Amino acid sequence: MPPDQSQAPQTSPSTVPSGAVSDPISPPESIPTPTTETAQVGVNEPFAPVSEPLGEPVSQPQPTAEAKPPQSSSISPRDLARSLLAKARSAIQSRKQKKLDLLMTLFAKRTSITNDEVEKLLHASDATATRYLEILKKENKIKQNSKTGEGVSYSKI
Repeated sequence: MPPDQSQAPQTSPSTVPSGAVSDPISPPESIPTPTTETAQVGVNEPFAPVSEPLGEPVSQPQPTAEAKPPQSSSISPRDLARSLLAKARSAIQSRKQKKLDLLMTLFAKRTSITNDEVEKLLHASDATATRYLEILKKENKIKQNSKTGEGVSYSKI
C-alpha cells in the first residue's frame, strides 16, 4: 500500500545531530523546503510601486490670500447660530402666549377652572398646566381659590 501523501515524512533519531534538540514542527536544515507559487503573486514577482512613502505626513498646501473661496454671505457662523436660537426662542414664546390666551378665553366663559380642566384643554401634563396657571397668577390675571389638594381652583380677577 502506498504511503499517504498528507502525512509528513518521519525523521529518524539518527538524522538529528547529537546535542541538538529535535523540533517536530520544523523540518531539519538538510531538507530543502519547496517554494510554491500562489495565484495572486509569484515568488519572484515584485510588488506594485507605492505612490507615496509610508510614515511621512502628507503636507497640504496652505491657502494664500488669493486662493480663498468666496464666501456666500458676510454672516459669521456664530452670528448665524445666535440668530437661529433667537428665532427658535421667539417661536416658543409665541406658542406659549397663544396657550395663555386660550386659557384666558376659557376664564371668560367660566368663573373657575381646575388644573385638570387646563390639562385637557391644552393636552398637556399636570406640571405644564400648573406652570401656565402660575404664570397667569404672577401676572395678576387670575387668583388661586384654595391652597392645595383636589379642591384647588382658579378664578379670573
